[in-house]
Formats: sequence, structure tokens, C-alpha cells
Amino acid sequence: MLAACAGSTPPESVRPALPPLAPSCKGAELPEPTPGKDARVFALQNRAAAIKANHGVENCQAFYSSVRRDFSATP
Repeated sequence: MLAACAGSTPPESVRPALPPLAPSCKGAELPEPTPGKDARVFALQNRAAAIKANHGVENCQAFYSSVRRDFSATP
């Protein structure tokens, strides 16, 4: 009775294939500096937006990496 089970091949494990990262997780584009404008002023004006965008991307990527790890999904 068990001989039939021993001779059969085990079923392949099914791993979920998760979708790629959402566009909001890929970053944000900052405006290009205007020629002739002081680079320090430009950096200060866009610093808060850059920090907020980077923080959002880092959180999103960390969350999604943990989802992939927890579900043993293929990238």
C-alpha cells in the first residue's frame, strides 16, 4: 500500500509571485536647479521634500521586503 506513495514524486511547492514595487515606492523626482541660482538656496528649498520622499521610499521598501521574506516569494 505504501509502495505506491514511495514511488510517486512529491508535488512542487507553490511560491507566490508578488507584483513589483508600487510606483510610489520608487522615489520622487526633484526639480532641476535653475542655472544662475545659488545651489545652497536650491538645496534648502528642496531639502524637506527630499527627506520626506526618501523616508517614504525606505519605509515602503522595508515593508515590501519583509512581505517577500515572510511569504518566501520570488522577486
